[in-house]
Amino acid sequence: MKKGRGNARRKNSGYKKLIMLFIITIIIILMIVKVIFPATVSLSKFVYSAVRTAYLNSKEFYFTSNILAKSENTRFEIKNWSGSRGTKTNIATIEMYSRKNTLKKSKVDIEYQLKFDVEVFKYKNITDTTLSCVEKSPNEMNEEQLNTFSLGSAYIDLQIDPILNGKTSRLISNDNVDEFTMNITPKNSDFKEGEYVHIKTRADAISPYTETLYGNLYIYAGKDGITYQVEDTANSPYLNVILTNDSDKAEAELEIQFDPNVIVLDNTANNFTEVETMQIGSRPSYEYINKIKVKVAQSDSEFIKFYKKDVTKDYSIPDENTLKVLSGTTVLEQTKKGDNDE
Repeated sequence: MKKGRGNARRKNSGYKKLIMLFIITIIIILMIVKVIFPATVSLSKFVYSAVRTAYLNSKEFYFTSNILAKSENTRFEIKNWSGSRGTKTNIATIEMYSRKNTLKKSKVDIEYQLKFDVEVFKYKNITDTTLSCVEKSPNEMNEEQLNTFSLGSAYIDLQIDPILNGKTSRLISNDNVDEFTMNITPKNSDFKEGEYVHIKTRADAISPYTETLYGNLYIYAGKDGITYQVEDTANSPYLNVILTNDSDKAEAELEIQFDPNVIVLDNTANNFTEVETMQIGSRPSYEYINKIKVKVAQSDSEFIKFYKKDVTKDYSIPDENTLKVLSGTTVLEQTKKGDNDE
């Protein structure tokens, strides 16, 4: 019985060697065909890629990402970037994986390097209606060169975190994931709405096998992305104020000022903090909240409910004496229904 199992193992090993020999032979043939018959380049390139992928998978080599991909045209957009001078923003967290899924993972460390091309697009003059590339980095900068470019840039500072600390490459180790963040800080002037930064990112696996992933990051300056809307109709007993944070801020703190003679806060909710109260009436007088602060997480909304003293009114477009919303000291304009529709 032992002898039979040994024969089976030798047969399996022999089959694997034959398969690997077949794959390697196909790759060599395709490379020769590519040289001799240029017209078949497209087909041979496709087949070569498929065979190469099968070969690498057989060796349990995987090199993937949450943002980067094999296509050089891979695009990732960040909108509503505040673009404020001196404000550092984490624009993206890029994760690099040495796994295909939760079951298929590389058993060896993957060493890789990053390369960057950076372009800055702005209006050259106040009267311009067309964007121009006002700054362009040298081609395929490594991380050290990116830092040098940032120091000399007239428009932006770019930082990769964590930094390499003297190393020349990064490593995806036993946990099968490595991540880094890209941070951008405008210098000298704000970015106006529509102006943007294009960061072409390339990740090259260099050991134990080679593979390349790409990503084009477009960071667009826009309105700060903090908006509000009032939902109300005539004869409704209450109205809702919807606060939304689609900005690059992890958390936005907004202030709502309102007249409790007209609308009264539903204070059963717990998503606001009381800021100010006022006395209404005399002998006896009553204390009403007339100012609150609300914190809104990034890519989230908060609903604040008010009861109307006159239900026949429609406050969907309230005057500032009735209700207004502030971000810092700026009074926000209400987003009308349909403004953000696709």
